[in-house]
Amino acid sequence: MSSTTIHSLISGDGTICLVVDGRHHTIAATNPSYREIRRLVTTRPLDEAKLLSLIDIPQAISHVMQGKVRVDLDAGKVWYNDTEFHDEAFVARILRLMSEGQDVQYLLNFLNNLGQNPEFRAIMETFKFICNEGMPITPDGCFLGYKGVREDYYDEWSGTIENRPDGRRVNEPREKVCNDPSQGCASGLHVGSYNYARNWGHTVVLVKVNPKDVVSVPNHECEKMRVCGYWVIKEFGPGTKNGCVDAQPVLQGEVYDSTGQRVPGSIFTELGQFDNDVNSHWDEEEGRTYSESLIDDDDDYYDDEYGDDDDEYDDDDWDDD
Repeated sequence: MSSTTIHSLISGDGTICLVVDGRHHTIAATNPSYREIRRLVTTRPLDEAKLLSLIDIPQAISHVMQGKVRVDLDAGKVWYNDTEFHDEAFVARILRLMSEGQDVQYLLNFLNNLGQNPEFRAIMETFKFICNEGMPITPDGCFLGYKGVREDYYDEWSGTIENRPDGRRVNEPREKVCNDPSQGCASGLHVGSYNYARNWGHTVVLVKVNPKDVVSVPNHECEKMRVCGYWVIKEFGPGTKNGCVDAQPVLQGEVYDSTGQRVPGSIFTELGQFDNDVNSHWDEEEGRTYSESLIDDDDDYYDDEYGDDDDEYDDDDWDDD
């Protein structure tokens, strides 16, 4: 006989009210486990162990991430294989991935690749960068970013690095890439957010980056990074130097393949069914969504401090921008 007393009620708007041993839980439709919780409370016999694991979001995350990832929502901490990372926005990204019903192996592949980066500082800076809007991961554990290039697909700064969108690999020796995050403009292969990239070039191309190749992210902005390699996937759209005034929407969704095509979320995962249109997760106690509370949305910042004074820099000190 179970020692846990569970009562449930589904309100007219679909909200699930649970009372577990006298403790109240409100499960809104935005909860990443909502559909599976609803299925469980309307099925007999009730699988109490699974229901309790789904109510506790940190426990649900640990379960769906195969026990390799633990989170502390209040502190915004993530543990991967017992290595601690303090990054609130990445916690929110895990929740969004769950909401899409994506195969969690994608994120585990990303963390495995990231763990191969030789610099812990670069690992932490990568978290900061990929939480920009429109920076999805790929099934092989890489992520997509944007790059502004000339009309002929060569880089805007030196005009020597071709970024033709045919899947080609562009490389630079890691030791030649500036690893000092205090330097805003410095040598290396640059990848940016869409807002950043479109202000640099005639054309914006989509590139894929293995997180192990990240070298540094400037401290004063998180919309660009320096890397030692990437693949040029496809042309994404025009830049401001092509007369583009209105920005086009960035990639939507958490997972895209290596050709830049969105990978749809599965309708059923090990943890249950999820609504792919849900991108926030309501915290009833605090009265906010996790996506609102954990993500700094002030990413539409473009620092053109260096954009108008290119002549003051020696061309030999630059590889690309």
